[in-house]
Amino acid sequence: MPEIKSYAGLIRDWEKLLTSATERQDQLPNIEAFRQPVEQVLAEAKAIKSRQDAAAGDRQRATQELTEVITRGRDLVARMRQAVRAQVGLKNEILILFGVKPVRRRVRKTTPAAPVIPNPSAPTPTNPADSTTL
Repeated sequence: MPEIKSYAGLIRDWEKLLTSATERQDQLPNIEAFRQPVEQVLAEAKAIKSRQDAAAGDRQRATQELTEVITRGRDLVARMRQAVRAQVGLKNEILILFGVKPVRRRVRKTTPAAPVIPNPSAPTPTNPADSTTL
């Protein structure tokens, strides 16, 4: 998946990941250990972002903190997605709900065989039974 650069896109992605994990909790029993830290980082990122928006004077410090939290969050999200992959397998279509592309079979394109067109300038082979010269 392409890297998400915008704050809003990142938050939507994390929320979708957490929603999918909550909905599939029965299928992914060990994912809870990953979900809680992601929820905490998400809440922290939202709080810092609202503080960033409210206080123009503290903007630079809040931006630095937000960058650190987002870096931590990306690491935790990557670990959570890896845990989902490990639990459900690489080919399971449920991976799509977690923003992970499942491994699928490669579809090969078949090219039709080109018809052989005889070259009119080439000599035609003669039947060896007809020529009895020695």
